[in-house]
Amino acid sequence: MQIRFRSIREDNIIGLLMITPDGFERVVVQVMVPRDKDWRADVELYDDLVKIYKRRLQKMFTHG
Repeated sequence: MQIRFRSIREDNIIGLLMITPDGFERVVVQVMVPRDKDWRADVELYDDLVKIYKRRLQKMFTHG
């Protein structure tokens, strides 16, 4: 069993949901994007935040 991630979207908010092996769900990143539908910069920021979070989590597990 391992930690899983799932993207979530509600109205103008996108986020990253982390699901632990015991089924506990936690929102770890949430970004509010503009209502003008121009999400490009915000989605790039979101993608960068997701990469950083996953890298940080991996480092935590490998270095104890």
